[in-house]
Amino acid sequence: MGDRGTTHQTPTAETTEWDEILIQKGIVDRDDVLRKKGVDPDELRIKEAVVSRCVEWEVPTTNL
Repeated sequence: MGDRGTTHQTPTAETTEWDEILIQKGIVDRDDVLRKKGVDPDELRIKEAVVSRCVEWEVPTTNL
């Protein structure tokens, strides 16, 4: 038998509506939410800055 019931999800930086509510109320911060999802907040900020710069300079971002 295989891995029945085992699921593998890739970490995502997307927050849920519930996450956003908790962030707005100051119960948690965005970094806490991202860490719980398996995303390094510092690496995400760097990637977002690079993508933003590439868009600004009209550079393709397909390999980021």
